[in-house]
Amino acid sequence: MPGLWWVLGVMVALLMIVRFRGEFELDAAALAGLASGVVVTSPRVRAFAQAIAQAEGFSVVGSVASRARNPGNLKLGGPHTINGVTVFESDALGWSALYRQLGLIVDGRSAHYRVSMTIAQMGATWAPTGGADLNIAGAWARNVAAALRVPVTTRLGDVLT
Repeated sequence: MPGLWWVLGVMVALLMIVRFRGEFELDAAALAGLASGVVVTSPRVRAFAQAIAQAEGFSVVGSVASRARNPGNLKLGGPHTINGVTVFESDALGWSALYRQLGLIVDGRSAHYRVSMTIAQMGATWAPTGGADLNIAGAWARNVAAALRVPVTTRLGDVLT
């Protein structure tokens, strides 16, 4: 179990990240949960997180998600980033942040996503299209949906709740 100073240090670092970029949706309880490594989540949220990690290339050696220990390629800002993707101190903290983000969707507290959205609609924000010939959002949505064995038109609520 990490010492108190380590936990406080992680909490301060996460508070700084949230301060630099308010798009990531964490509250004080979430920060404490991330710092302790304890984030309560359901099997459906874990399965969705796994699908996102696969779509983001987390298991690919040398990928941004892998090097940043950030399975969701979450962009929180702060001093430690790779191509804008937040670098976590451990895979566990990266997974906790991703579970927390998906939990906010389930709870209806996400500023960007709703359970009524489809996987394709989520992809348009999570992995926006880049350039005239790239359909990153479409590929992301197809990869997430394929990992979950559902169509891209599936509502988030149907796979998360």
